Amino acid sequence: MKVSLICTGGLSTNWIVAKIKDYAKEHDQEIEIQAFGIADYYPAVCDSDAVLLGPQIGYYQNEVQDKLGREVGVITPADYATANIGEILMAAKKLANKRSE
Repeated sequence: MKVSLICTGGLSTNWIVAKIKDYAKEHDQEIEIQAFGIADYYPAVCDSDAVLLGPQIGYYQNEVQDKLGREVGVITPADYATANIGEILMAAKKLANKRSE
């Protein structure tokens, strides 16, 4: 699964990216993940299976969805603050499944 995270500048979600990469190794899962800033996510995220926004830019959800032509998720503040990788990946998997339907 290919996941893209978008935040203000692409830096604050890098710690989530690192934790997801560690999780994927520990659980023998194939997850390709990258972080982008809101100013430079397009067209890089177009081929991602799931796109999630950091909670600090959740208000961009409709704009990003319109630009990509598909559903985009927003990481909850609680999941983001606690790096709840299980919930973040579950949200990504739901989006990926909807995209493949």
